[in-house]
Amino acid sequence: MCHSLQLCASKAVSVLPRNVEYMVSQTYSWFSNVTQRLQKYAELYKTINVGENPLKILQLSDTRWLAISECINRILSQHEELKLHFQLTKDSERSYAVELLYQMYSDNTNLIYLKFLQPIVSELNRLNKIFQLDKPKLLTELLTFYRSLLERIGLPKTCQSWQDIMEFNLSDENLLPLDAVDFGVQFRIALLEAKEISDQAQKDLKCRCREYMLELSKEIRKRLPDNIKQLEALKFLSPIHALSPSKPRIDELPFFNLFKGDLGKAEQQWRVIHTLE
Repeated sequence: MCHSLQLCASKAVSVLPRNVEYMVSQTYSWFSNVTQRLQKYAELYKTINVGENPLKILQLSDTRWLAISECINRILSQHEELKLHFQLTKDSERSYAVELLYQMYSDNTNLIYLKFLQPIVSELNRLNKIFQLDKPKLLTELLTFYRSLLERIGLPKTCQSWQDIMEFNLSDENLLPLDAVDFGVQFRIALLEAKEISDQAQKDLKCRCREYMLELSKEIRKRLPDNIKQLEALKFLSPIHALSPSKPRIDELPFFNLFKGDLGKAEQQWRVIHTLE
């Protein structure tokens, strides 16, 4: 499952402009193994932030794409300092790489993409860690995240059960108009502050971000199990349900048809188990 989430994240980001991923990876590459560059940046950061040391810029791994969550957090926390560093460095060094990085940090469109991505990939990263811990309620966590994506891009539907969510059709006729899509509070604030972005550029940005959420939803849906009713019903085997006098009859459990033992004996044990100490 952890590997599947990595694939979902990697596939979804492919619909965004490549310079977003390039900006994250090349920021790390600029400082990696060059002590002088790190020292200059640290001095600049300390000057701006009253002696505080900057957090280390993290590497974006090709095999662990969810690591971009922490990479984005680090860049957003010191975006202005990094932008100033690249501005000063491009004037003192003849380097196309630093010129390109300065242009990227000066383009508020890239900043908006990062602010849009940050909460989504952070939640994916949280799910990934939950799966690694092998905790209960994993299916609920994943379906809840999937539902939250659907509600951001899809027309309102009546979802009484997880099965309703699973059967939601992600075709174009079920998608919200672009201006009704929920791009997140960080996106909205950043877009309002970036007054220099043209109407057409704003529309393109929104289209790309909606496409990202749609692609991520499709990739997660591919990996959700089809036997959702059976898996959801497993909750009735937990003590809080099995020891309740109001639990469902044993033949009402969706997985009961798989039982091959003594039906009468199983029913009697299920009926009285809540009376036992």
